[in-house]
Amino acid sequence: MKTKENSKLGKIYKKSGYNICPYCGSFNISGGHFESDCNYAWRNIECLKCEKEWTEEFTITAVLFEED
Repeated sequence: MKTKENSKLGKIYKKSGYNICPYCGSFNISGGHFESDCNYAWRNIECLKCEKEWTEEFTITAVLFEED
């Protein structure tokens, strides 16, 4: 079952600055490459200690333009 960031695990992960495994607390996590579809991107993250996996999701929050 997938849960969102406001779940207990999501809050643990966010509070850590997205740097620790929300399942076991290990700093030994690895992020895969980014995949995207239109204005949405994601990547899979794996804990190398407990072998749990989760997905980070990204959306556009701003658009920056170069001025001529």
